[in-house]
Formats: sequence, structure tokens, C-alpha cells
Amino acid sequence: MARGDARTDVELVEDDDDGTGAPPGGGTPPGGAAPHGGDDPTGASRRTRRRVLVLGAALVAVLLAVGVVGQAVVASRERARIEAVAGLPGVVDALDGPVRVLRSGADDGFLRASARTPDGFLVASRQGEDGAASVRAFDPADGTVAWEVELIAPRDVLEPLPGGEVVRSGGWCVEYGSDGDLLVCLADDGVSVVGQGTLTQVGPTTTRLLVLDAHDGSVVSDLSAAVGESLSSMSGAVLDDLVVLAGADGSAVHVRAITVDGSVEWEATFPTTTTTAYGSYAEVHATTDGVAVVTADALMLLDASGATVQGHQMTSDSFVRGTAGDAVLVLAQDGETTVVVRPDGVRSLPGRWVTLAVDDGSAPGLLLTSDTSGLHAWDLDGGPLWSSEQPVNQQDAVLLDGRVIAGYATELFALDAGTGAERWRAGGLLPDATVATDGRHVLAMAPPPGGSAPQVLVALDATGGGVAWRVTLPDEVTALRPTHGVLAAYRFDRFDGSTGDAGPVVTVLG
Repeated sequence: MARGDARTDVELVEDDDDGTGAPPGGGTPPGGAAPHGGDDPTGASRRTRRRVLVLGAALVAVLLAVGVVGQAVVASRERARIEAVAGLPGVVDALDGPVRVLRSGADDGFLRASARTPDGFLVASRQGEDGAASVRAFDPADGTVAWEVELIAPRDVLEPLPGGEVVRSGGWCVEYGSDGDLLVCLADDGVSVVGQGTLTQVGPTTTRLLVLDAHDGSVVSDLSAAVGESLSSMSGAVLDDLVVLAGADGSAVHVRAITVDGSVEWEATFPTTTTTAYGSYAEVHATTDGVAVVTADALMLLDASGATVQGHQMTSDSFVRGTAGDAVLVLAQDGETTVVVRPDGVRSLPGRWVTLAVDDGSAPGLLLTSDTSGLHAWDLDGGPLWSSEQPVNQQDAVLLDGRVIAGYATELFALDAGTGAERWRAGGLLPDATVATDGRHVLAMAPPPGGSAPQVLVALDATGGGVAWRVTLPDEVTALRPTHGVLAAYRFDRFDGSTGDAGPVVTVLG
């Protein structure tokens, strides 16, 4: 028998002691004395130590097994949390550890990016001084342009009025279709000539609506003919497989839903007024049940068939803050009341709406408002859920894994989304400089030692609020900017010392 086997056999036999102190089988210990009862001062203690060692080893094995299982459970929960928010607006790609600067320089589209392709490129519209408009796909990590498509050809250059500027309509490009392989892009050549207290709108002569292949920018279909008359302030949104456009002609706003084959699914027209401040304008916002069309004097909710299901009068001091589910949130004229416009009615809530910049769906229908008395939670029907005396100093919050994460002064805190109870709190931060998440971490800016401006990126554990890691950026920044899964920070610098023109500088992190 091998030596290892013999040692094991002896230890097992001795651990089977019958309590008399005698060796099994009548054998005698070294020295020939046969102990009786507790006469041996060392034999029993040795066997006891062996039992303790065996039990200790078993306990360690159990604890290790429990630790491994616990780590696996935590990792599984983290993976589930990351997968639940991947691709949601405001969520950045998962970060496995401290980030580094990928590039930093004058922005050439990052802050205007409106879509991301399956290949990871960001897509942004571009307008030239000559009136040309195009859409460009670029690699966020190094700025390399993957492809560019001209939407509007150059036109006559307009001179700005004294003390004013020429504002071009621009355009937008968003994902289209269920698989993300298509983009729908809109652009026109309309302009607004702004002077000292004056606004002159020059209506577009050309409006382009194209469906592009997201991989290479090739034109899949040209829907421009289906747009109809070129209108001012063209706006659009994608509703399932429909592209819904709205534009103004001075006395009315015209809405048209177009299918991918270029046919018109439905149309609607609403009278409107022209305001001195904004001219004729129209906005379209997608909701879960249809679209919201906003004009200078009215907000209309339309269902997926184009029928008007609700209306609300707008004033010169009220404006749409955003959408939540089937609701549109309007900041009322007093600036301290949020009006919730839904298909089944219009309700007013005290306080300013706190936007859920990230909403993982863990508290369906949750609405938040903030006033001088604290933070308040409501359901979509306007019913109160809970209130917290905790003030907030930002207009955005993050809903992640049943927690509302927001900030005040130099602190970030997490409240239970169902009860308002505090779950964790972290200090020494600058939450006004935007809060982001990758599902596992909550990302916020902090000042460096002795400083007051944002320069340190801090990653907090989303569950407990502890610091996972921190990185000091090369320069101070204004705020974080999560853009279609890409994490960046930006600041404003002077590009040209001779002109003094200020513009954004973007630092891409990854």
C-alpha cells in the first residue's frame, strides 16, 4: 500500500476511538503501557486535534463552496442587470474596469449623433456654411469616417443680419426597422435668419427622406416624393414601421405617416398660429401608443391610425419636457407644475418633472417630480406613491434595478422606487455634471483634490454605492455625455484664438 494510503488509513482508524482510550484491536502504544480511561495525557488530545482538523477542513470547504456560489449569484445578477439595460437610451456599454481616454478633440458630430449602427459607428447629420447637408457614420473611438451620404446639395449662401445669424434646419437620422440594419434620414434646406429681435423664416425648396443601409450608407429607398410639399420646421419620428413627419406652412401644421414603400398611410392637419419668438414650427414625439404633435399653441396626441385622442393648449411659457409611456409631460406656464397629457385625460402634478434618463422598467409607470419640499413619486394616473424630503438639484434621474438614483449638492443617493426609502448615499461628487450607468456601475464626476470642477470619473457599485474605481481625466470637463452606448465627457474651448469662437471639445472614454 502506498504511503499516502497508509497515513489516511491510520487517521481514520484512530478517529474511530471507542472512548476507552485503548487502541483498537488490543494493541499497545509505544512504551508498552496500556492506558485506561483518561490516564494518557496526550493520546486523546491528538485524536481530538485530528477531528478538529478534519472538521475544520470540511468547514473551510463548505465556506469556499458557499463563497463560490455567492459570487456566481452576484455575477449572474450583474449580468442580468447589464443585459436588461443594454441598448437603452442613456446606458453606456459595459465597463469591465477603469476607463482610459480613447481620443480628445474638437467635436465633429459626437454631440449631434442621433443613431448607432450594428457595426458600432455613430451617425450624425452635418450642415455646411454653403447650405449643404449630409449624414456621416464614424468610429467613436478614433473619429474615422466609415461613410458619408449627401442629402442636400449646396445652395445660395445667406448673409446674416447685423448682430444675428443664419440658422439652418439641419436634419436627423434614426434607426429604422426591427434588426437595426436600416436608417431613416430627413433633411431640408430651410433656414431662419435671426437678427436683433427679429426672425425671418425662409421655407425649404427641397426636402429629402431616405432609407439607408446602416452598414455602408447606400440608399435603400428614396421616400422624398411621399413627403409632399416642403414645409418649415420639418420634424419626424419613427412609429413601428411608419415614419411620421410634421411641418408648418404659417397657418397650419400638416402631419403625414409614410410607409417604407413610399405610400402615405394617413394624414392630419391642424390650424396653428405663428409666434414672434419661434416662427411657424412643429415637433413630433413618439409615444407607446402613437405620436404627439406640438405646435406653438397646441399639443395633440394621435394614435397609430392618425386619429386625435387628446389635446392640450400650449402657451408661450410652456413647453414639452418629454414623454413617458403613453404620456407627454409639459412644464406649465408657472414653471413649477408638470402637466401629464395622456389619451385618457390631462392631469397636473406639483413640481418639475424629473426625467428618467435611464429607465430599466423595474418600476413601470413611475413619474417623479421635484419641488422645494422634496422628491415625489406618482403613477401614470397621477396617483401619489411616495414622497421624500430629499431635495434634488438635477432634472434627470436613473431608474435601475428598483432604485431611483439622483443627486443633490455633492451627494448621490439611491431611493427604493417602491417606497422612497434610502438604500445608499455617496458623497464628494458633482451630480450636476450628469449621471450615467452601464447597468453594473453608476458613473458620476468628482473634483480632484483641492479642485472644484469635474475632472475625476467615479464608478460606484449600483447595488451598494461603494466606489468600484476612479479615474482622473487629463483636463477639467463640463459634464459626462452618454451617447448611444458610448461614454464621453465634453467641455467648451476656444478653437480659434483670432475669432474667439467657442465650441465643444469631446473626450471619448472606453
